[in-house]
Amino acid sequence: MNKIQNEILFFFSRKFLFSQLIIIQLIICFTVCMFSICFKEESKSGTSNYVQKYIETQYYELSEYFINDNDDFLENDDSIKKLKLFYNQLKKEKSFKYGEIYQQSIYFKDFKGDDKFYYGYEYGKIRKNDDMSSLKAFWCGYDINEIFDLSLLKGQWFNEEIYYDTYSSPIPIVLGYSYSKLYNIGDIICGEGMTDSVYGNEQFKVIGFLSKDQTIMYQEQFVNLNHYIIFPLYNDINTSFSEKQKSILYRFYLMKTSGTILSTNSKEHVQYTINNICEELNIHPYYIVLGADNQQDARFIHTDIKRCNTLLSIISIVLIIFSGITLTAFEIIIVKQNLKYFAILLISGFKYSDIFKILFGQTIFFQVEALVFASCIFILLCKFFSVHIYLISFVIVIFMAFIITIISDIIAYKKIISFDLTEQLRRR
Repeated sequence: MNKIQNEILFFFSRKFLFSQLIIIQLIICFTVCMFSICFKEESKSGTSNYVQKYIETQYYELSEYFINDNDDFLENDDSIKKLKLFYNQLKKEKSFKYGEIYQQSIYFKDFKGDDKFYYGYEYGKIRKNDDMSSLKAFWCGYDINEIFDLSLLKGQWFNEEIYYDTYSSPIPIVLGYSYSKLYNIGDIICGEGMTDSVYGNEQFKVIGFLSKDQTIMYQEQFVNLNHYIIFPLYNDINTSFSEKQKSILYRFYLMKTSGTILSTNSKEHVQYTINNICEELNIHPYYIVLGADNQQDARFIHTDIKRCNTLLSIISIVLIIFSGITLTAFEIIIVKQNLKYFAILLISGFKYSDIFKILFGQTIFFQVEALVFASCIFILLCKFFSVHIYLISFVIVIFMAFIITIISDIIAYKKIISFDLTEQLRRR
């Protein structure tokens, strides 16, 4: 065995530069294959989550219609009370689940983040007044994290008691993932919010950060929450108010009653239920359901990812075939260039089986070296693109490398035994 090992090392050193080119090509092949497998598994997991989250559940948007000629209702003295009762009925309704969610920007003082955090960034209308910056935010009910299956990177979600503590100071907030580089748990931030003019509260306390790429459905669109702030939309505000505060309380209750409905029923059925509640409370005009079945949107959300998977799979297969052909060609060239060398080994006591072991050992050496470097590069790529590493990728690539090795060595070995080695010894 020692003799065979020595011959493997000697044989390898004779074509070191050429062999390294083969190894570089194998490294590329193995890296792409492993990354392709993990990327595919990652996208499968993501697709499954989206299917469960958005296709198997129907989301509808609820909206008020108190505008222009229809705003007489808001002028009634008991309108705020009725809106509060309407909200309570929504939460009690058993035929659907209601979640409060409303987009409303917030002002932070001395904000140091980039433009992506600003309200109006997507439309080129960033708002900034002196040291106050208008940032993107959602005002949400207690159970909105359950409705959209939101997860936290660190910290905690709002306690249910917070939603009844309308005079809490500072106001607790949960920040999107991108804020984790700017703030820490427990930080106190000065700013201005919708409730400031009601309670005079201008401080916010960070209690948690959302995990990366958390999404919600809002106004029939998917919204990534990385650059958003989440505020608690309180459940109970003191209805003893001055005339100056009246318009703010109207706005507050309109926010609470313009949320998202989850239901297994059709939107027409949900609208019928909403009509009955409005009629019972004498709310005119009725609230309207804007949402519809979102299956088509959700099914096509991963179209681009599927195309990437297909492209990566094609590239991987091409590289595997190319690697197998290249390695086999390399082995055949080596055999042809060293026929006299193999003939000398045979007359020195080596058997044909030993020759095969030398070829096999050299190829295994190539594969192991390529796998080590490919694994390192692959791990770095997964870290960079935030893709989970799946053990199955290593198993598949190692098995594939073994198959390539066996096939190339068998073809090269058959070439050796097909040559008349005594003829090679006669040549000078």
